[in-house]
Amino acid sequence: VLRRPANDVRDDSDLGDRLVTVGVPVLSARDVDAALDAGVRQAEHEIAAGRIVAAILQLQGRVRVCGTIAVSASPSPLPATVPPC
Repeated sequence: VLRRPANDVRDDSDLGDRLVTVGVPVLSARDVDAALDAGVRQAEHEIAAGRIVAAILQLQGRVRVCGTIAVSASPSPLPATVPPC
């Protein structure tokens, strides 16, 4: 997994120098599901604690959405239907 400081990836990031993932080798379907499941658990914890209202998790073509989000009418790389957490 390749990580870089968030402010090196986007100069307007509010994450400062916290490391963010910028590259992941091809994973097995089982590993992708396990990673997304762990992300969902963490997102649900953060939502319950009131620190975030929603999260979109995407890894190698698979997507999970947690919480409530506003959806734009503009084109998006997300699939038309996204399975809930």
